[in-house]
Amino acid sequence: YREGAEALMRMRRRAGARNEMVAAWRRLAMYHEPDGAAVCMMAAAALALDARRTDEAAALFAEAAQLDDADPCAALGCALCARAASLPRDEEAALLRAIERVSSRASRARLLARLAEGRQALGDTDAASKTFTEALALRPDDPVTLHAYALLCAEEERWREAAELHERAAQAAGGLPDTLLRPAA
Repeated sequence: YREGAEALMRMRRRAGARNEMVAAWRRLAMYHEPDGAAVCMMAAAALALDARRTDEAAALFAEAAQLDDADPCAALGCALCARAASLPRDEEAALLRAIERVSSRASRARLLARLAEGRQALGDTDAASKTFTEALALRPDDPVTLHAYALLCAEEERWREAAELHERAAQAAGGLPDTLLRPAA
């Protein structure tokens, strides 16, 4: 069974036929218990997303989430689809679901930083600031998050805090040149 499925996947990939690969992964899902079926559905969803079929990918990721509610990967897939479809509120909701399911502090911090950036883009700077603070509580020396939060503080004209965060970001990044940490003009 497994060798045949792998051969099918290789054949389809070589032919470049994503539609058939999506269908094959969906069929493989029928032969697995829920956890394994969720993985198959996520593979199909990733292929659909790669083919820029965002609606189909979102539906497949949602189905995978129903099959295995504890797995954060399906929620992350939903967030990717929402971002691709320019649906920031849906992306925020999916990121929150993923954050609830992630046990790693580092992963949770990265997801919180992404959530903060999304909230900032929506103009909710108070929520963005609180979310950046949560992310930095988990990973206080993450240069990317420090820099992103520094930009938010500068946007809000909180100059002293922006400068401190900028300096911490540069130190955490091993002293990257100042020009690499400045936003593009």
